[in-house]
Order: sequence, then structure tokens, then C-alpha cells
Amino acid sequence: MLPPMTACGTLVNNAPIYSKSYLGIDKYEEQRKRVGLQFGQMRDKFLERLNEFVNKEDGKSMVFTEDLKNVLYLVDKKPNEIELLKKMIKQFNSQNSQNLRFGTYVFGPIIMRMVSYLDDPDLALELLHDPELSGMFDQLSSYVTVMTLLFNHERYQDVMALFKEFQDKEIGEYRYPRDLLSLYIAACYKINTPESYQKAIEAMSGARETGSAVLRKAVAIFAKLAFNHGHYDVALEALSLPKGSSIAIRNIRAMALAKIGRIEDAIAQLKFLLNQEVAYKPAATGVVRETISCLQSAIEENGSQELKIDFEKVMQALKDGNHISNESIDAHLLAPVEVRFSDNLRQQRTRGPNDRIGFQGDSRYNSNSNRHYRDGNQRNDLRMHGNGSRGLMEME
Repeated sequence: MLPPMTACGTLVNNAPIYSKSYLGIDKYEEQRKRVGLQFGQMRDKFLERLNEFVNKEDGKSMVFTEDLKNVLYLVDKKPNEIELLKKMIKQFNSQNSQNLRFGTYVFGPIIMRMVSYLDDPDLALELLHDPELSGMFDQLSSYVTVMTLLFNHERYQDVMALFKEFQDKEIGEYRYPRDLLSLYIAACYKINTPESYQKAIEAMSGARETGSAVLRKAVAIFAKLAFNHGHYDVALEALSLPKGSSIAIRNIRAMALAKIGRIEDAIAQLKFLLNQEVAYKPAATGVVRETISCLQSAIEENGSQELKIDFEKVMQALKDGNHISNESIDAHLLAPVEVRFSDNLRQQRTRGPNDRIGFQGDSRYNSNSNRHYRDGNQRNDLRMHGNGSRGLMEME
């Protein structure tokens, strides 16, 4: 792995790509509290009875949907409780393969939210790859949740492997679902080797060739990866793809322009950041220190007094307006995609009487933010058919 970047390319500590609200884990936590209160002191007794039931020697025990639902909200990270959970999930999936189920409740996403709540990436991979659970986690949201958990534990190679696994399974119509692609590109960025950079190029090229939607977030992360490897032209070309812009994109573009000697254009990017209307808190808008360092170095190397004076004027204006961010570029690139209140309101107004509220990604990174993310508990609603435009809230 390459050493940490300095000055114009700092790699910082890990940050989650998707927030709890985007993944539906916040709703899981709320339901977990409700179920815990309902069972109260009967919790342990309930789990003991289930354990006796599933371990019957006659092998005729049947796991019911409601029991499994409750267990998913009750188990803690204890070996005996996790073992009970695994047995119930396997038995339940076996019943499904034997046509012993009549409901349409799909457990894959909620199981992975539970595992994420328990913060156990090894358990997630164990369940995902267990032959007895084949097909149980063939939903986009299950993979996004697991890959996010792995990313948070800095297991970037595993994130990349799951992306390829999802493609090989051909779950859904598209090979490059935008939520998974963003995680894949972010993992490549964190690994930061020539090999991971090449894989990122292949993924971005594949997504573009197939007409798949790519989040602005993924484009910005890829551009910074290209920048880190000295491919400033690739970074600039990538940044021309997304509609609109962001703080991260403006900063990366300014740094890349400075690196290829177009210092006037780089300063113009700073002026744009200075003049734009501040839509978020000042610390999250403006110029990061890596950008300032890059431009200072480029101006010193150029030796132009005119450029130096122009740059100093812009810098003073940025300081006066509190538009210099103390956060790194990574803090902007990897800021978690959140669910916006306006998205929830719109979806409540548009949902039908039998629909459950779904969620959308932050429009700062989502060029298709007006698409409705529907949440239902019917099987044909939960399977991924498309480029990732549906939300992650298949189940609560």
C-alpha cells in the first residue's frame, strides 16, 4: 500500500459512506426498543423456549415468521443467542425451499441490519456465504448494508470482493448499482494502490458504457484517487461528468488545475466557492487546506507576482467569510449520505395506503434524487430490478 499522502493528497481516518438512516438501521433500532419493551422480563424465557424447540431431536420443528421477526430484535452478541439465530434462519430458509412458507416477508435486509447493529462483520460474511442460506440475501440492500459494515471496519478488500460477487450473481438488471459502486470506488480509494486505481477505472468505465447512474459522490472519490496517482487529466475529465457540483468537486478541480499549470483557472474555482450562496454550515463549505497548499506550491513554482497577489486577495476574502474548512478533503468526500427530511415528507405524501415509507439518498450526491424509494414487504418489491434507484428500506 502507498504511504499516506501529504499536502495535496491527505488520506485520513475512515468515515462511513452511508448513514444509519440511509441504511434503515435507525428504524431497526427503534423497533428493537419496542420489541424489547413488549417482552420485558419474558425475553430470556422466550429465547430459551425457542432454543428447546429448534433443537428437538425429531427434526420436525418449524420456525414461524413472527418468531423469527421477534428474535431478530431481541438477540444480543452472545454466542448462544447467535447460534440460536443461525439455526432459526437456516430452518426458515429450508422451509422456504420446501414450499412450507406462505408469507411474503423477506428477511435478508433486516438480518443484515441486525448484524450491522451488533457490529459483527465476520457474522455478516458467514451468513452471506453459508450454502444453507443460498438466495436469502439476494437483495441490493443486504449487500449495501454488509459492504458498509465492512468498509467501516476498514476491510476494503472484502468490500471489493462483494461488489464482484454481486455482479456475478446477476441480482437485478444492472451490473453497477450506484450505491454499491460508490462503496467499491471508496474502497479502491482507501486501498490507494496502482492496482486498486486500475480497478476503479475499470468500474467507472463499465458503469458509463452500460449507461448506469453514478452518484456524484463516487465521481468525486474517483477523481481524488486519480489525483493521488498523478493523473490530473483523468481527474478533470471525470469531474466533467456529473451534473452540478459540490465542495469536494470544486476543491479537487482546483488542485488538479493547479497541478497542470492552469493556476488562473484554479483561482477561479476558489472565487466561485467564495461567491456561491452558503447552503450549509460554513465549516462544511469553502476551501480545504489541501487545496490551499496545492495552489501555494504551484504559485511559488510559477513565480508570477500577479498570480500571487490575486491568490492572496482571494484567500483574505475566504478567511473573512469563514469559508476555509478545517476538515480534510476526505471528510467531504466520505461524508455519510443522509436521509433528508424533505425526502421523507415527499414520500409520505405520495405513498399509497398499502405502502410503507421509503427513503432517499442525499441529493448532494444523488442526481436522481426525485426518484421515489419505495419500501414494501412483498417479495417482488424487494428484489432489485434496476440501477439502484430504489431505496434500501425493503423492510423495517
